[in-house]
Amino acid sequence: MEERLAVISCIISNPESVHAVNEKFHLQSQSIIARLGVPCREYGVSVISVVMHGTQNQISSFAGDLGKVDGVKVKSVQVPAVRQ
Repeated sequence: MEERLAVISCIISNPESVHAVNEKFHLQSQSIIARLGVPCREYGVSVISVVMHGTQNQISSFAGDLGKVDGVKVKSVQVPAVRQ
């Protein structure tokens, strides 16, 4: 399968779901290149974005798994990974 790069962004509106989301990120840590988390207390949400690599199936499965967590909205963008 073709390797891809992806950006996955999550908006977490349920504070009790943060632990579950972090656990899922930990389980995929070998594929995560970078991560940025921002607590937006003023709006009552947390925003997390990650850059990761993997196959289209792996990335889509991970994004879908994150989206199943209560109070988590997920969007992802993928592009082919071309090493230079």
